[in-house]
Amino acid sequence: MKKKLSISGVISILCIIIIIIGIAFVATKGFEKSLDYAKVNRIELYLKDGYNKDEINEVVKNIFTDKEYKLYDVDKFNQTIAIDLKDKYSDEELENLKNSVAEKLNVNSEDITVYEINVPTVTIKDIVKPYLQPMIITTVLIIVYIIIRNFKSVEDIMNKSIKMLLAILLTEGVYFSLIAILGLPISNLTMPVAIVLYLLSIVINIVVDKKI
Repeated sequence: MKKKLSISGVISILCIIIIIIGIAFVATKGFEKSLDYAKVNRIELYLKDGYNKDEINEVVKNIFTDKEYKLYDVDKFNQTIAIDLKDKYSDEELENLKNSVAEKLNVNSEDITVYEINVPTVTIKDIVKPYLQPMIITTVLIIVYIIIRNFKSVEDIMNKSIKMLLAILLTEGVYFSLIAILGLPISNLTMPVAIVLYLLSIVINIVVDKKI
């Protein structure tokens, strides 16, 4: 008689299918990235007499109506503000920006210094790297815990260690695969969520293991 797949077996197969599809998406399209990590065209405006961020934002919104942008302070003196854009902008838009900011803040446009900067993309390796070492150390400590708890049985140590590692790999694999498949951008929240899922997979695995 053929053995029926358990619920965990079905879930594992579905996870593997999702991961395979995700790998295909990454190989062909790569990951989308938010403005935090994508290659951007940065405009910095220096205003020696300071500025109001809300007023600058209002101007930027009117100039770059069809473009995604991020606005943030560069220094603590409220003199330099940066605008990050994924899309390219024209010389006309840049000139309109400068003149509109000058009009909005009631200053001379010649008193506004404009800097244009091309910011390269941040690689996935650089995004993941700060989190990788703590995750590896935690995983090693968990394996040590499994060894101590099951030191009388080499078979239990192997089975439970492999089960733990598979739970972590499948959880993280599905998470990043879904990001790729759904076209969600990699942002500054991506890795914190990955860490939460990583810890949840460990906790759930330990709880289930204790109940068996």
